[in-house]
Amino acid sequence: MLGEKLKAIRKENKLTQEQMAEKLHMSQPAYNKYENDKSSPSADLLKKISEVFNISADELLNYVGNNNAHFENGSTNQGNEIAYTNTYYTIPKEQFDLLLENQKQLASLIEKISAKLG
Repeated sequence: MLGEKLKAIRKENKLTQEQMAEKLHMSQPAYNKYENDKSSPSADLLKKISEVFNISADELLNYVGNNNAHFENGSTNQGNEIAYTNTYYTIPKEQFDLLLENQKQLASLIEKISAKLG
């Protein structure tokens, strides 16, 4: 759930809910609703949260904590190609590159929709 991700990344960055709410220009009880999945943040708010942590909104939505949010070059080989691995996945480089391109396109689409709504 998104709330768990928000809580994990906030704690990993050593911020309290009050500090996070202040950075987002909202009250702590309002922010608490997002971490407890009682409310869903808007696209604009997701963008602001991602800016606080200096990551893309897509990375925020896919955040798994403890430096596992990004794929890293692993030692797993499949034939002659190096696979990209994190705690949960091992995929060939060409699929990883396609995934990155799709994520960039999705992030661009989210920004366009946010701009039209805002």
